[in-house]
Amino acid sequence: FFISCHILTQPRLSSVPACVGGPSMISTSNYPARKYGVRAAMPGYIGKILVKELSGGKEELVFVKSDYELYERKSGEVRGVLEEYDPGLRMGGLDEGVLDLEPYLELLLGGVGVDVRGGNEGDSREDGIVDWSENRHE
Repeated sequence: FFISCHILTQPRLSSVPACVGGPSMISTSNYPARKYGVRAAMPGYIGKILVKELSGGKEELVFVKSDYELYERKSGEVRGVLEEYDPGLRMGGLDEGVLDLEPYLELLLGGVGVDVRGGNEGDSREDGIVDWSENRHE
């Protein structure tokens, strides 16, 4: 979520290895950086070495400073959209929320007997949009 916020304001970051953080610590990275093994909670200087060495010196890791105001603003925008589908949305942080889509889907599908909870257990798609799971704490 955090590097994606920066990509929205600096689109060039989508095609180069980039991370939020600095030489001491990385908080998140984009997919081009992950291709070289750059991960969250990794010292930035190690990420920089990985990208340089594994790219044969063709690429460099771009460090982006954290921008909490940007993250709050983008989180609010996403929250506004999600609350249209579930006014009871529970946010677990700026980049995580739990919502109940069942009433919306029943309305949308007109009562068609579709079990939306029967997805593929263990599906680990990494599309960067939504993690789908059934998780009820009642």
